This record gives sequence, C-alpha cells and structure tokens, in this order.
Amino acid sequence: MSETLPQAYALHQAGRFAEAADGYRRFLAAHPKHFDALFLWGLLQLQTGRVQDAEHMLAQALAVRPESRDALCMRATALELLGRRDEADALLRGLLTPHPDNARIWNNRANLLLEMRRGTEAVASYDRAIALMPHYAEAWHNRAVAKISLADYPGAEGDLREALRIKPDYAEALGHLGAVLALQGRHSEALARYEAALHLQPSHAAHLSGRANALLRLDRLEEALSAYEQSLALDSNEPNVWQDRGVVLSRLGRFPEALESYDAALRIDADFAAAWQNRASTLLALQNYTEALSSYNKALAIAPDNVETLTSRGALHAQLQRYAEAFADFDRAVGIRPDNAAAWAGRGVALGRLSYDEDALKSFDAALRLQPGDKLTLHNRASLNSRLARYEEARRDAEALLALDPDYPLARGLLMHARLHVCDWRGLSEARQEISAALQRGVRAIYPFGHLAISDSPAEQLQCARLTARDSYPASATPLWRGERHRHDKIRIAYLSGDFYAHAIPFLIAGVFEHHDRDRFETFAVSYAPDDESEMRTRLEKAFTRFVDVREESDVTIAAMLREWEIDIAVDVKGYTGGERAGILRHRPAPIQVQYLGYPGTMGTQYIDYLIADRIVIPDEHQEFYTEQIVYLPDTY
Repeated sequence: MSETLPQAYALHQAGRFAEAADGYRRFLAAHPKHFDALFLWGLLQLQTGRVQDAEHMLAQALAVRPESRDALCMRATALELLGRRDEADALLRGLLTPHPDNARIWNNRANLLLEMRRGTEAVASYDRAIALMPHYAEAWHNRAVAKISLADYPGAEGDLREALRIKPDYAEALGHLGAVLALQGRHSEALARYEAALHLQPSHAAHLSGRANALLRLDRLEEALSAYEQSLALDSNEPNVWQDRGVVLSRLGRFPEALESYDAALRIDADFAAAWQNRASTLLALQNYTEALSSYNKALAIAPDNVETLTSRGALHAQLQRYAEAFADFDRAVGIRPDNAAAWAGRGVALGRLSYDEDALKSFDAALRLQPGDKLTLHNRASLNSRLARYEEARRDAEALLALDPDYPLARGLLMHARLHVCDWRGLSEARQEISAALQRGVRAIYPFGHLAISDSPAEQLQCARLTARDSYPASATPLWRGERHRHDKIRIAYLSGDFYAHAIPFLIAGVFEHHDRDRFETFAVSYAPDDESEMRTRLEKAFTRFVDVREESDVTIAAMLREWEIDIAVDVKGYTGGERAGILRHRPAPIQVQYLGYPGTMGTQYIDYLIADRIVIPDEHQEFYTEQIVYLPDTY
C-alpha cells in the first residue's frame, strides 16, 4: 500500500470521515484499480448514508476482485437499502453458487440477511448451515439472535443452550442467553448467565449493562447503578445504558441525577422515545409540569401509538385540569389497546370532569371489567354514582372498596352517605364510631360536608378539614404573593365560586355584590359555575366590575390570573360543598384570603386567613376549632 492509504484508514477508524474520504480519493487518483481503497471508500460512503455512491464504489471493487465475500455482502446491503432487492438476492445467491455445501457461507449469508432485518430468511439460511455442520456453535448462536429478532424466545433459548453445550466458554452465547431469559421475565437466571459471561470477558460493556438490567428488575438498585456505571466507563456512547441508569436513579429518588442521565441518552439519540417518556416522569416528580408535558409530547412525536406514554400524558393533563386533552389521550390509548384498564379509568375521570356522566360510568365499568379490584376506579365510580343520586350503586362500590381496604380514603364516608340516602340505618352508630376512630388515626375517612351530617363535634370537624387540606389542597411551596404591596386607588376584591347561577348562594348574596361602593372597590367575579342563562346569572354579571368565566382554566392558572390582577382580597364563597376549587387559594395569590357564606365550617388550612360569620353560626367558644381568624358580623352572617 502507498503511505496515504493507511493514513486515510486511520482517519476513517477515528470517525474523521471527511478527511478519510479525501485520503481515499487522492489514493485512488493514483491507483484507480486498488481493491482495498475501493472497498474502504465504499464502506465509508455506506456508513455516512451515501448509499448510491457506496453501491457504485463496491461494484468497482468487485470488478477488481469478484470473489470477495466481504465486498459482495456490503454491495448486497447497499442494494437492499436502495430497494433493489432482486439484485441483492442475486448477489447473496452468488455467494453460494461455487460452494453450496459450505456451512460458513450459509452462516455468512444469514448474517447479512439478519442485518437487513429479514429474520425469517436468516433463520432458514442458518438452518442450512447447522444441517451441514451440526457442531457449528456460532451458527447455533447466530440463529438464536435471529429468533430473538422474531420474538421466538423459547426457540432462541434452546439454540443458545446447544451452542453452549458445544462450546461451554462461549461468552457471547452466555450474554445472549442472559438476554433471552430476561425477556421471559426470568431475571435471577439471567443474572447468573451475565455473571458467567463477565467471568470470561470482564470488560464487556454489553454483559455489564445486561447484568445491570437484571439487577434493576430484581430491585437491587445500588448494585445495578454500579454495573451501569462500569458499563459506561467502557462505552459511554450507548444511549440505552444512560437511559436505564436514569431509571435506577429515579427509583432511588435521585431525580436531578436521573434527569442528567436521560439527557445524556438523548444527546446521543434525540429520537429515543423511552428516554423522553422517562424524562417526563422524572420532571413530574420534580413538579416541573411544563417541561414534563413537553417531554411527553416529544416522546409521542416519535412513537405516536405508545399506549403507556399516551396514558401518562393523559394523567398529566388531568392533573393540570385540562380534561378535554386528557380525554383525547385516554380515548386514543383505548382505541389502540382496548384491554388497557388504566386508560379506561383515566378516560372515565376526564369524562366525569367534563360532565359526560353516563359515558364516564361506561368507562369505569370497562376499567373494572379488566381490573375488578382497582381501588381508585371503584372509588371514582362510587363517587360519580353518589353525585348522580344512584345510591344503591354507590353503596355496592363503597362496600367492595372497604372489603379491599378498610382505610381507603373517603370510602367510609361514601358508604354512609349512600346508606343515609336510602334510609338504611343499620349499624349507623357503629359506622359513626368507625369514622371517628379513622379520623383520629389520621385517615381521611369522610368529606367535610358529609361529616357535618353525622358529627356535632367541632374538634372532629376540624380534624376532618385538616386531613382534607393535607391530602387534596396543601399549601404551595412557591406562593404567588410574597409580601408585595399593591398600590391602587381602589381595593380589589375577587369572589370565587362555582355557584354563580340560579343557586341558593346568589339569592342570598347578590345584593351584597350590587351594593359594594364602586368609588372604593373594584369587584371581580371568578366563576367556575355553569352558565345557565338564567335571570340570576345575568344579574350577577352586571353586579361586578368584572365577571370572568374560568371553567376551562386550571387552579394554578386561575391563581396566576388573580396575582396578575393584583387582587387585594380573595373571597372563597364555595368551601367544602362539593365541586369546590380550593386548590386556587392554596397558591396564595392574594395578601388576604377569606372564606364566606357557602360553607361556614373551617377549611383546615393555613392560607385562608379569615372566616366571616356571626356568633350564632360560630359561638365564641368554638373559635379554637377553626384555623381561620373569625370575623364577626354584628347580626347575621
């Protein structure tokens, strides 16, 4: 060889393809019939995606050395990629014409077919190789790899065991046997095979990552993390290993590090859908909902029919109170996989929130047919049946739920609520005692409004409210108002309610809204009530400085709106009366936050500052049972 060819090959090996191509070109200008240069340049062009040029160059190489199996195989690959399958097949058959009984050529032909993703044909070619040479361990191993590509895991396992019987120290076969066992869920056996392979090849990155995968599935997380890091020390360009390392770190609760690991995987392969999905889950754990949604979107742009990702994004949409988008995701998921109980359950939640109650019940029914013991779905169906006054159905679901979990949140309250409505008084005293005992244990056994029907203990009512606030409406770690002073000519008051229509509350308070002194106050109605087009709704819309319908907005978005408007006093007129949006004020959008009229019980929070009442509703001696400071009106609240 001239001196420039090895230099060009060294650049090729180093990944400096443009410089290598220039070296091959200059060498061939002086030696146009040099086989090695023609073959290597054709290989480089194939590697860099210039398939047409690669095929032309490899054809020239074969004109110089027609018997070269490597050049024949590479040209066949190029022809396959160009869609010229008949020509590729002819070349492959040409390999065998002079040597039809050569097992190694049948094996090599099968290897090429496998590279072309023609797994069934590859298996047939390996069959011929094995028939000609039954003790050909490599052919048994290679046929197993082809069967893995066809998801024939038992067949692959049998072939690998035969390869190891012939050649017991065959490390690659041990590694692939570990992979096949793992694919069949036999992770302890897989771990043993990977460790045997590593005994033969201690610095083999794939064996290390396979061992790490088995350790992960066996929940030996610290050992798995160590194995992934050993694998990455040998080969840091494998995106699957970075991704799986991220899964371990997430499981260990080390979310920022997990995020870095997923990002490393995505720097190598930006189209790695699983890494985008797991990245989204980690961002959810970090409460970065915007970025999590973006990652789910990217995962679905790559793999739009991935049911797990659709279901996860649907759950996030529901968490963000974007129920129409949540329904679209869940509906697509069940369209792809009708046996997915989680997607049916999520679809039911979204439909219920959108007030498509009958369809929601059908979705819950479908979910429970697939997964009869799912506690959350039983609870959701019981709650919806209760809201629809189908108390017998609600009772049955609540009883089934309590049979599965006697301390399931709100289950005892749902059951009592249903039984009271059908005048089933059996065991009423005992049920009250059980609810009282559960509340004392810190179990959220009943909704506060329902609790008022069975308990006259203000201490117990406070505990019930506190548990509700703890579980459903905890104070945000990042309050929107942080002590800033608003400087307006008028005090800005926002009234928040889901009852701004022909409902009892407006009939009580509409006159109050109308009689605010407009020279001193700006009043905002923040309504998440249905627009019933009633006279009362029209009256309310005229009573405020500004009437805003926020039904389609999430709690956090509404809270941000209040902060943007620089509301001085936010008044919740709903409380725990069903369908509330107490999550709005948990973000502390206003300097002063008040509870008034709709629910004169305590909310059990630290972010509702005042409760407006009178001494009939809340006697002085009951103030200790309220987390709010009581503001007494002189006559009636």
